[in-house]
Amino acid sequence: MDLLSRSVNRFDSVYLVAAFAKASGVSILFDALRNYINSGGAVVAAIGVDQQGTSQQGLELLLQAGAQVFIFHNPGAETFHPKYYLFRRDVQEGVAIVGSSNLTRGGLYENFEFSVRIDHDLTTPSDAHLFDIFLRSFAMLTDVSTGMAISLNQTTLAELIRLGYLLDESRVPTGEEGGRLIVRPGPNPLFRRVSMPRGPRPTRHTTVPVQPAQPGQGIATFVMTLGTRDTRQQAGYSRDIFVPLAARNANGSFWDWPAGYSAPATGVSGNYLERRVDILVTPANGPTQFVRQVRIYSYAERAEFRINCGELVRGSSQGDVLVLSKVQPGSGYDYDGSVIPQAHPMYATFNSMCTNIIPQSDKRWGYA
Repeated sequence: MDLLSRSVNRFDSVYLVAAFAKASGVSILFDALRNYINSGGAVVAAIGVDQQGTSQQGLELLLQAGAQVFIFHNPGAETFHPKYYLFRRDVQEGVAIVGSSNLTRGGLYENFEFSVRIDHDLTTPSDAHLFDIFLRSFAMLTDVSTGMAISLNQTTLAELIRLGYLLDESRVPTGEEGGRLIVRPGPNPLFRRVSMPRGPRPTRHTTVPVQPAQPGQGIATFVMTLGTRDTRQQAGYSRDIFVPLAARNANGSFWDWPAGYSAPATGVSGNYLERRVDILVTPANGPTQFVRQVRIYSYAERAEFRINCGELVRGSSQGDVLVLSKVQPGSGYDYDGSVIPQAHPMYATFNSMCTNIIPQSDKRWGYA
């Protein structure tokens, strides 16, 4: 609340994500929200309605304050449970507050809660990349094309009330944990049911200790503008991303080159050395996904170094920026990859990091 109250002349945009929102909490923020919006700030909220943890009064107050509100819900056993709050100033500064606090009185003041504030200097590559992950996550939660998010207005609010998604604080005493969600579905449901992966069954196996990183294998980020060969969509072409040999050789530990590479399996012709990695992929448009066993390989006969990952460059255009970060050992995957399109608000920042020119090419690259 204090950060929001002080942000009128400091931040351009505020993003709110909460599993539950009630008038008990929103009313505390109401004046700060309204003053901020009236002064030109933009507030966008993604709110859950699982377990009747959100009330109609809480949503009404958000609308009255002038916020743009989206409701996220996936019908089924899964629970929408995130809580984070983002503040952004152009391409200079970003603040993320992540923790357990809902937009309720208990969440903001009275419960035993824990939150951490993370300040991001958006002029630095690593901070800009981390804050962009928050923004992409928020974009997914407010993407109505998924069927799991709807834009809140008086019509959809009335429908949420009619179907039993929301608590009425004027009639029912409210706890902070919500209750049992009883929805009366109709022939045209508000939300689309999307299947989610089930968690693994527990086993009796003990965990394997994480091996420490080897000397020189520091965490780093590789950035590169994409060229026509990286983004072409023609049928029959391998969806490879072409990394300059100079870029590979400039930081061999980032790619685990050459020690991590070996000859491919029998049946693959050509003079190749390759390795397989798991990448958390966020394309230029579309949801984030895990892509397993991505082939990174050296094609010696053509003096090329390639990443075979069509999922990463799907929907991208020449000039977009590839951002590939090597993650900490034990994270469950090897790299975090994303493509920053030219219309993205962080594009100028990432593009400026590509400082190395490739002779006779429009591509540029760099490390951060």
